[in-house]
Amino acid sequence: MEVRPCRPDEVGALQAFIAETWRADHVLAHDEDLLRWQFGGLVGSDAPTVVLAVADDGTVLGMQGVIEAPLTIHGRTVRAAWLANLMASPEGRAQGAGMKLLWASFKMGYDVLLSLGVNADMRATLPSLRYEILDPLPRWAAVVDAAAPTGTGAGPVAVEPVDRLDDEWDRVWDLDLAPSLVGTRRDARFLTWRYLAHPTFTYAVRLARRRGAAVGLAVHRVEAAGATGPPAVRLVELVGDPEARSALLADVVDTARSAGAPLVDWYGTAPYDDELRTAGFVPVEAGGPVPSRFSPLVPHDVPFAGAFRAQAKHTGLVGRFLSAPGLHLTKGDGDMDRPNIVP
Repeated sequence: MEVRPCRPDEVGALQAFIAETWRADHVLAHDEDLLRWQFGGLVGSDAPTVVLAVADDGTVLGMQGVIEAPLTIHGRTVRAAWLANLMASPEGRAQGAGMKLLWASFKMGYDVLLSLGVNADMRATLPSLRYEILDPLPRWAAVVDAAAPTGTGAGPVAVEPVDRLDDEWDRVWDLDLAPSLVGTRRDARFLTWRYLAHPTFTYAVRLARRRGAAVGLAVHRVEAAGATGPPAVRLVELVGDPEARSALLADVVDTARSAGAPLVDWYGTAPYDDELRTAGFVPVEAGGPVPSRFSPLVPHDVPFAGAFRAQAKHTGLVGRFLSAPGLHLTKGDGDMDRPNIVP
């Protein structure tokens, strides 16, 4: 068995492996554009940024997806990658493909490795490999009163929709936000790839402005709940100063009201409790009766965990990533906010 990067001509074999090993109707087994966007779109790779375990005859026995995305540590930028979709066939598991793929990811030169949606078996295994486990990623939700007045007023912060991001946002990120945060570098390049250039979902990007200057940003999408149910609004990005965050939260609740969506949710580690509660959000109990999957609908919360390995000493976070001040992890990181099955 050989462990190596996926080649440009192996996309078909990779998708066939996903269909056979994971599930036949999984979207990554059928949507090549989404597969290439997710694994390699940000860095412009010709081949999917996936590490394969391959038998001598070329049969794919295992895979580890790699989503390269720079990480901000209090204003410094380091190399990082979100790992996703680690899996192996029964034959691959018998030959230790999963562990070999994990070890290969450790040697790819990244300062920090991150993952969301880690299953129970991996949550038990990864701490022995110097991973820190977050279980679950915190979730908040707001029930929207369709008859309530709008929350967006003529305050000092105005919210506007945008369809492109440029150097203006990069200055806000680099000078005002990044120095206090630890998380994915949310510059214009990343946000454009992650949301504005998504091949399947339609995201709405909002900028908050005070006296004309950008001071915050939010991203959401409206998701249908099955064929006949009311939609839900998924808030996937929220950054800015407290006043900006409050205005952006009021805006997304108003959007839900206009869309006839009775629910808005948000996953994240940032300490936004005051602004979230003011906007009507409450913490969601893991596994409680608040749906978290709408396509297809699952009528309860399905929590998910994260695993994080700071492996370069110069990050200053080896063994204490999750205790870093300003930790900013969201559902928009990694691969958790994406379609799952072919419609």
